[in-house]
Amino acid sequence: MKPIIVLHFAFIVLLLTFFSCNKVISNEERMKHLTRSTDDLFIGIVDAFPATTQFAHGVKLAMDEINSDGGVMGKRIRPLLFYDYDDEKTSIRIAEKLAKNKNVFAVIGHFSPQNAISASIVYKEAGILFFSTGADLLRYGGAYIFNNYMPDQVYVRRIAECFSQNHYQRIIILNDRQKTSKILADIFYEEATQKGLAIVSQQSFSRSETNFRDILSDLKNESFDIVLLLCRDNIAALVVNQMRELNINTPIMATDEIDTRYFWSNTGKKAEGTIIPSNFDNTLPRKLTQDFVSSFTQAFGVEPETFAARGYDLIHLLKTSMEKSNSCLPMVLNTTLRFMEHWDGVLSQYHLTRQGNIGPSALFFKKYEDGKFVIINRKEKKQDDFFDLVDSFNINRFCNNDVSRLDPGLAHDKITTELSKQLFIRLTQYHPDTYQSSPDFATSWEPNETLDRYRFKLRKNVFWTNGQPVTAHDLRFAIVRNLTPETQCPDVKHLFILKNAQDIHLGFIKDASKLGVNVIDDYTIDFILSYPAAFFPSITGLPVFSPLPSATIQKWAAEWTAPEHIVSNGPFQLACHEKGSLIILRKNDRYYDASTVAIQEVRYNVIMNSLLALHMYQNNQLDILGGAFINIPSRFLDSVKKQPETRHDYQERTNFSTTGLFFNVNQSPVDNVLLRKAIASVIDRSFITRFVIHGQQKAMKMFIPPDLLLLSSQEKRPVYHPTHAMKMLAEAGYPGGKGCPAILIDSGIHDSHKQIAKAISLLLKKRLNLQSTVIGLTEPGSYNPRQAHIFISDWYATFPDANSFLFDSYNKLSRQNSYINTELSDVLNKAIKEKNLHLRKDYYLMIDEILTQRETLVIPIFYETDHYLIKPRIKNWSHMALGGQNIKDWQLN
Repeated sequence: MKPIIVLHFAFIVLLLTFFSCNKVISNEERMKHLTRSTDDLFIGIVDAFPATTQFAHGVKLAMDEINSDGGVMGKRIRPLLFYDYDDEKTSIRIAEKLAKNKNVFAVIGHFSPQNAISASIVYKEAGILFFSTGADLLRYGGAYIFNNYMPDQVYVRRIAECFSQNHYQRIIILNDRQKTSKILADIFYEEATQKGLAIVSQQSFSRSETNFRDILSDLKNESFDIVLLLCRDNIAALVVNQMRELNINTPIMATDEIDTRYFWSNTGKKAEGTIIPSNFDNTLPRKLTQDFVSSFTQAFGVEPETFAARGYDLIHLLKTSMEKSNSCLPMVLNTTLRFMEHWDGVLSQYHLTRQGNIGPSALFFKKYEDGKFVIINRKEKKQDDFFDLVDSFNINRFCNNDVSRLDPGLAHDKITTELSKQLFIRLTQYHPDTYQSSPDFATSWEPNETLDRYRFKLRKNVFWTNGQPVTAHDLRFAIVRNLTPETQCPDVKHLFILKNAQDIHLGFIKDASKLGVNVIDDYTIDFILSYPAAFFPSITGLPVFSPLPSATIQKWAAEWTAPEHIVSNGPFQLACHEKGSLIILRKNDRYYDASTVAIQEVRYNVIMNSLLALHMYQNNQLDILGGAFINIPSRFLDSVKKQPETRHDYQERTNFSTTGLFFNVNQSPVDNVLLRKAIASVIDRSFITRFVIHGQQKAMKMFIPPDLLLLSSQEKRPVYHPTHAMKMLAEAGYPGGKGCPAILIDSGIHDSHKQIAKAISLLLKKRLNLQSTVIGLTEPGSYNPRQAHIFISDWYATFPDANSFLFDSYNKLSRQNSYINTELSDVLNKAIKEKNLHLRKDYYLMIDEILTQRETLVIPIFYETDHYLIKPRIKNWSHMALGGQNIKDWQLN
């Protein structure tokens, strides 16, 4: 960090006179040459001493990357490297030499403030961009001149804040008498006083001094907490060594001017406790930073330091400005850089001002402890200071198949539901603990007395990523579009609850204005239902109730979700979609609740191999494994639950899905309820879940998953014992199984169902002496599915209300068995119309009892269970049984 230098006017005049006599290429000549030239582009790099810092290495790495990628505008970038050895005359000679080269369009370097000021005069006259890494040149620089560091006032204020936060209340200031150091000391004195810190003593010395023992001996009589050391690296090394020799072991704070190989190699263990403010933290979990650290370490065999990152960033910033302006002319680049405002680099996010300051926003404090650096004060950083650190935090997840559908109207499974949830808001959303409807696009809703009409009030602060407001018209457009057969919306049935929706979809009604969706105004919408439904708000949390951008869809049709076209409104927006490989989502700053979204980037990597995904999780390349995405390999499930490395990361959650058996009551002998109960009593759920499906699912007694009814555990159910089963079998007319026809078990097409069917067949033989045959729908023959006695099936809730589960299930039984149960139908209709959630739950429990006990139409076996591995750094994680994780609510530790 280099402070302000006062340059005498007379000295400037002398330099201008000197360079007017030494012909350099003028600004106009350089512009003409660069406009016509097909030669490589040259950037002057001026370091102080060879091998003192890694500045030149950072520059080389950046240029190698750019050139290997095709260069810029078809041209290679090449460095012209010089060392000025901290000598002003040498700096002037280097500047003059670079100014005579027509292919040079920019220069970076001149670390010494005095050298930078002198050289800047030459570069400005020659029309060369100059990035000063050592001085504040803005007061005399103007066009073509840029500062590349944090302003002194901000830099010193952060140091004072660090002292205050770490309780360094009594401070000694030691500075050399150069103006650079003196100005920093003066600014710090003022900042420290304002923060209530005590300056115990301030001592200054000449840069030519080598013996500081007298000054340091006087300090031994003082009581202080820390020393602020403001000087060059060679002098700092002497001061630190002599302090330790005199047993002054208090911590030392210095500027990053001493963060060089010279200082660390000449102090060694004596530098213990030294704190350096730095714009660079090589442990910062930003992708840009970590990619740079990895590339640099691989290229040079050592980890990078601040100067390497600074040089690397400046080269890439130049590349960005050239691509942005499609020009390499200094005049054009000068304007482009001054109007960029923000740019993300390896150090942090940069703030670019029209005055020419290019400064990284982050400042870290690294302390030398036990032979290594640790970053202090990270947890105590204010939110505005911490933003850049959080800005590039990302969650890495994996899909086991490519996701081509980002349109919420086409979401059909947990993966597409997940992605649509991140990109698009819905009318309502589900609370992660209770699954009750809560506001999203809607702020409130109110039904009429008969529960067949609902009015929703909408947010007025919701915007598309193109800046346009989201209104009720966008929601109605989406619903009409999803009903249109050409859209092929896979969940269109959920819209049929709306008046005339099914007839519009089937083409019986051609006039879409007859749909039970009325826009009252931009932020009020009414829904008229086909029948009363207390659960309607639960349906409005599905993707089919996401508003859509009509203008974008009408313009781009099926291509509207391509990265270059997509317009969205959710907590994240699409940044990249490489089909079959990668999807990247980044935080949407226009999201109505953006201030609460902590995750800045989510990456979905498409990979088919679950074992590879597990290895990547164990190698910290993956944050979450399991759930709706790629599963934990089943043969490793037991080990991940037990291994010390993963057992604390493991979590298990149930979904709204039941696998079990249902009887075809139209077929004898299972039309006999006693036989059905006898069979139900010998189904060993624990045996099936442990040994048939290897413990991956959760054994159950209820048909309805308890989470759908907000139950903490399953309701008590009568436990049937095999001995009682034999009695019921006898009462059914088949004592000891004699005389009972063979039971035909339809396993369907799934391998897991076939394994379950075989286990059921064994249990029937062993416990009841009943013969059975297992057959799948894919097997050849003249088998008619309606002839089966028992079907193995999966039941899914499509929205978080038991009605979804029961209505579809009962209809399924009715369709396949022509089964009608008046009592069950009546209770179901009562539940549909019941406003009181607790009373509705009682109705649902009554239905469950009819299905599983009184009539034994269904034998539930297990709930579908998701198994997760989740890194501890992810906080506020919650499982969503229907998909659509609330990543917007997650935090990163």
